[in-house]
Amino acid sequence: AFMRTLWERVSSIPDFQRTRDLIYTLALVAYHVLTRQKKFADLILPGDVDLSQDDFKKFFTAGVGRPHFLPIIEHDVRVARELGDHHYRVAAGLYLYSLFGGDVKRNAADLKTAVTLAAKPKGGDPEVYRQALEELLDRLWYLSEENNRYWFSAEPNINKILEERRATVLAEEAYEVLEEEAERLMKAIDLPFVKEFASGVNDIRDEKRFRLYVWHPRAQPPDKEELKKALDKLTYRNSAVVLLHSGMPVEQAKYIKACDALREELKESSQRQRLESLCEKRTLELYYAFYQSYNKLAV
Repeated sequence: AFMRTLWERVSSIPDFQRTRDLIYTLALVAYHVLTRQKKFADLILPGDVDLSQDDFKKFFTAGVGRPHFLPIIEHDVRVARELGDHHYRVAAGLYLYSLFGGDVKRNAADLKTAVTLAAKPKGGDPEVYRQALEELLDRLWYLSEENNRYWFSAEPNINKILEERRATVLAEEAYEVLEEEAERLMKAIDLPFVKEFASGVNDIRDEKRFRLYVWHPRAQPPDKEELKKALDKLTYRNSAVVLLHSGMPVEQAKYIKACDALREELKESSQRQRLESLCEKRTLELYYAFYQSYNKLAV
């Protein structure tokens, strides 16, 4: 399976000697698989190639005239490995398929091919590999998809563009997003009592009327003992409730600002469509993290 993939596609590489270099490649792969597994228990697939090995990393980039593919191995293939074996098999299969594909977009793998390159014949539900591929599309920087065809290229995708833009967002801008969400939280608590933000224990007043204090997003979570002492000193002890957060998702909030900026910049429809899908997921992740953080009541 591994050799068939290479044999069918290496004609796109001018300096690649189909017989000599394929024999060398097979020997290299077989040696590392046998060293790791001690026996050949199944077909050798692209996912059996450990692209983190220096021998493979060098050969399957500069060695085949594709030095510009090195960032794909160093980032995307590494991230796929961290996500799990199924993810790695999908990524490794598509990497080698794209590496030897010439015009990678025109010769991109369809979904069936992507799964076939990854799935072991003696086990494994193809649906697991399809799900892994969907997850990779959200995480990798050089993997692209269009009309259910998938390929790696040296050109960064929208994931990387969004990550780079997020890195430029200041913490101050992220806190603006969090403050707006905290305001919405405050309004959503539709109960007939006073609601206020608190940034420290000194903001909690000793009053008879019932009050709900929401810990301000910019304020660090209070020391438990300090808060307990402050509440115990109140004459109207039962009239104050504090909704605490355990730390704000500042990094997730940066995605919101990054998405807003990129919506203004990106004009290509395919990029805009992918951006909207990605930003929707990042927004949901922010909401989940934000409301999970407000998970404690001090009374």
